[in-house]
This record gives sequence, C-alpha cells and structure tokens, in this order.
Amino acid sequence: MMIISRATIDELEDVLQVLNAAAGQLQARGIDQWPVGFSADRIRPYVAQAEMWLVRGGDGLAIATARADSDADPDFWTPAEAQELALYVSKLARIPTAPAGAGTLLLRWLTDHAAELGYRWVRLDAWRTNTALHRYYLDRGWTHLRTVEAPGRRSGALFQRPAEADPEARTALVPPRAKWLTPGTKVNVAHCGRRGTGTITSLYSPATLEVVSQRGETGILPSAGYWVRLDDSGDAVLCDPDEVTTDSAARRAIRGSTH
Repeated sequence: MMIISRATIDELEDVLQVLNAAAGQLQARGIDQWPVGFSADRIRPYVAQAEMWLVRGGDGLAIATARADSDADPDFWTPAEAQELALYVSKLARIPTAPAGAGTLLLRWLTDHAAELGYRWVRLDAWRTNTALHRYYLDRGWTHLRTVEAPGRRSGALFQRPAEADPEARTALVPPRAKWLTPGTKVNVAHCGRRGTGTITSLYSPATLEVVSQRGETGILPSAGYWVRLDDSGDAVLCDPDEVTTDSAARRAIRGSTH
C-alpha cells in the first residue's frame, strides 16, 4: 500500500531527496532538465503553503512527490486561461527505485483529487527539450496546447486534461483521511480554540470558494476543507480536515469538556 499526504515542514528533507534523486537520474540519462537540482530555500515555501504532496511506500520511504496549486503561471498561461478552474501540477518526481508506475499513479491521483474538489482542468508545463516527457503525457491522454518560450524559462510545453474521477487511483493511493465526509454529517470540531459539535454544510475548495449567507467567519485555506455550522452558535466556520472528527471517543471528550 502507498500512502499520500500533504508534505509538512518536518518532511521537507524527504521532498528534497525525491526531487534531487529524480534530477540526478535525468542528468545521468543526458537530459538537461533540472540541472542544478533543488534547494531547501526553493521548496520550503511550497511546503509551507501546503502545495507539496508526498507519497510513501509500505515501508514508510518517500518515493514520489508533486506540487499542486491553483495559481496559473503568467509566463505560460493566458489571462483567460487563468480565470478557468484549473489545478496546476509541477515538480512531479519519483525516486529511481520507486515501484513501476508510481509517478503515473500520483498524476492520476491528482487528476481525481482535482475532480473531487470541483476543478475543470488539470494543467502542467513540461521542460521544452524533454521530448520523451512530452510523449509520456500524450500517451496518457494529455493534450499538448502549445509551447511557450518565455525569457529565462526552460519549461513551457503546456499540457492539460479534464479533471475526471479515477476510482482506481483513489484506492491505490490512500490519504490519511481516506474519504471526504459528506454534507449533513454530524462532526466534532476543534477549531481555533473552540470545541463543540456541528454539521458539515459543504466541502470547501480554494477553486470554488463562495460567500456564504451564514454569520460567522470567512477565510481561505490553502487546501480543501469543510464548512461546518456549529450547534452552539449557528456560526459557519471553515475547518481544516484535521479539525473535525466523527469518532465516538472524541464526541464523549467534547461533551465532558463542556460540563
């Protein structure tokens, strides 16, 4: 079984090891992509913004990684394209000893994840001179839109595909929270120092954020979460998945803390 999760700052070194192992393999094959590798200063901001995903094998070893965010790179994507709901994938890499197909599986999982969150497209820019990589994407159903030569950039072969459900990939890569809870689910909430119970009203995605007509907080998370209406106040709060639980032990603990 392979486990997927958002990389934390404590896992920055694991992310770097995967990226630099992949960069080293490219150089050994005579491919000029990622010639200087990756430093902690370069990747840390992406990890801090919860944009890096990390895949671990059954032995706990980090074997693959990728960045996914909703910001269109203005060097490559037009203003009209930037207005569309798209998830942009970059820094896709695996270690040379990863199980066969691990990188492809991660890409499929991200496509499924994008569909789950309501995105329309999954997009990426590939290294312009890595024609084998272009073929790799084409063979897996991606469409080559165009190649852009932006000043100072060596990437720019632009690919996209529709964000579509992929149950097989979703099953093969298991996140710590294997399945999103559905609207209407009663949950226990530990949010910004507040503890209590509530009801999930909707799934939150940065790509589809809407203003809600409920009193309470508004905000933006760097990743998906839940809108929860609290039982005690009726406030709508935006919760990270780790701030809600449905287990009975936590429910009993919350009830006990309110007496």
